Amino acid sequence: MPGLNNRQTDAVFRKIAWRIMPFLMVCYLLALVDRTNIGFAKLSFMSDLGFSEVAYGFGAGIFYLGYLLLEVPSNLLLDRVGLRLTLMRIMVLWGICTFAMAFMWSPASFATLRFLLGAAEAGFFPGLILYLTYWITARRRAWFTALLMSCPAIAGMAGSLMAGVVMTATDGMLGLRGWQWLFVVEGAPTIVLGVVAFFYLADKPAEARWLSAAERQVVLDELAAEARAKRGVTHESLLDALRDARFLLLLPACFALYASTSTNAFWAASILRDAGATQAGRAAYLLFVPNAVGLFVQLAVARSSDRRGERRWHAAACLLAAATGWLLLPWVPGSVELSLFALVLAIGGTIAAFAPFFSLAPGYLSAGAAPAGIAIVTTLGSLAGFVMPLVIGRVTAATGSLVFAQVGIGTLLAGGAILLVVNRPPAAAR
Repeated sequence: MPGLNNRQTDAVFRKIAWRIMPFLMVCYLLALVDRTNIGFAKLSFMSDLGFSEVAYGFGAGIFYLGYLLLEVPSNLLLDRVGLRLTLMRIMVLWGICTFAMAFMWSPASFATLRFLLGAAEAGFFPGLILYLTYWITARRRAWFTALLMSCPAIAGMAGSLMAGVVMTATDGMLGLRGWQWLFVVEGAPTIVLGVVAFFYLADKPAEARWLSAAERQVVLDELAAEARAKRGVTHESLLDALRDARFLLLLPACFALYASTSTNAFWAASILRDAGATQAGRAAYLLFVPNAVGLFVQLAVARSSDRRGERRWHAAACLLAAATGWLLLPWVPGSVELSLFALVLAIGGTIAAFAPFFSLAPGYLSAGAAPAGIAIVTTLGSLAGFVMPLVIGRVTAATGSLVFAQVGIGTLLAGGAILLVVNRPPAAAR
């Protein structure tokens, strides 16, 4: 079989992108909307159900405990059974849990359903990152990762608009409150799409009947060449990676990134409400802006990262921008406009950091170590998602203010950025 030139090879990977990325993005969008619209629903169900900030923080955070406990096993199972079965199992179960959230009645039922939702969704995001390594070489992966990681911004925009519309337009319909309808209209599509995933996707390039034999061989040859180049440079086992200080220094940055993400999801609407956007619908609509900015910046950062072949400085710069936003918030209380500007930095910087960061991490690992290694990185992120809402809920209840949380998140992000800057990764990861 004659080899393809660079232009033809690029066309093969564009074909792959058009086939798998829109579907994966829709699945991830549903995950993010299902996971984070609790921050908008909170503005109503807290008073309806008599929840305290501590009860809310515990329930919001315990999602990540369920996720954390099953994340590594789920990714290892995915490597054995394939993405199609894994995605169907995950999406059907989390759709059921989301639907059931509409009928929670107490802090205990809230926490139980959030835990089950996290357990159901465990392994979803690291599974998608691992799936991309089966199809896309590292030098192309930042753009693909950026497409996937544009979903938090899109979910922030679409989710905020949807939450505003649903919570105001359906309130009282069939005897249900607006926040209940929010969970109802999110759960059902997830179940359906999980079943569709089994029939639509291929687990690996060799099984993709929508690629010609020549196209499949191009992808397999590129992946094989990359594996040979990484041999002796990256770690052949997860234990080797955990002995390398350079790999370990990625973990605090990941913790900070997820700490910012979970705080954005669960308290950004509350920050705007406290600043003066008192109506739940208005706070939801305003959050469209920082997420839209984050989407634009993320795609620009990913293109720059791929073009320059550099990940570390791109990720660190985004983390510093997010840190600036969080540290600015305590200085602008009572101003919706300035609070929104600070959230543009905090949310936009956080969103933009994901693509270069998650293109950097797999470069430390061989194919054999990748499933557990990627899951370890994201598991630490889940730990942040579990811990931070608990801490923030208690601190907010004790002080009546989010100021300490804002300073803490900003400091974590700045520290993570500094660690990335001083950490020189192997050539395969840059």
